Amino acid sequence: MSTQLGTGHIHSLSGGALGCASLSGYVSPNLQSLRLSHAADVEKIKGQTGKTTGIIAEDDTLECSFEFIAEGTTIANAKLSAGIPAAGAAFTITGLAIIAMGGFTDALNTNGGNTQPWVYEGGGNLVAVANGKITGTIPLKRYLAITSGTAIT
Repeated sequence: MSTQLGTGHIHSLSGGALGCASLSGYVSPNLQSLRLSHAADVEKIKGQTGKTTGIIAEDDTLECSFEFIAEGTTIANAKLSAGIPAAGAAFTITGLAIIAMGGFTDALNTNGGNTQPWVYEGGGNLVAVANGKITGTIPLKRYLAITSGTAIT
């Protein structure tokens, strides 16, 4: 925990962790940054003059992309933290600041005000260089109406 003077700030991703049950032995990587955005389906209704007279907004969704360093207590665990699951896998997020966004009272965490899982829909990547660490990005989406990460059979 940092000591702050003056005005308060949300500081660091310390304590944040990703979980993915569909990756056997998955280890949360070293989270370096996140980018969180909100979207919704918006329908504009125009009157006879062609001007917008109404808006219908529904289906709030969140998108969060994490940049990370593959890291663990052992090299084997570091490899596990670099895992990218199959599309449709559910993730949990814990330990981050509680921030409201759209219809979500806790936009980031899955163990607080909103328990909807984060869903991986593809687009993850890993970057390896000859003399450095492996880094990666994993984009996740969250839907208000999807309340379970368990596959339907």
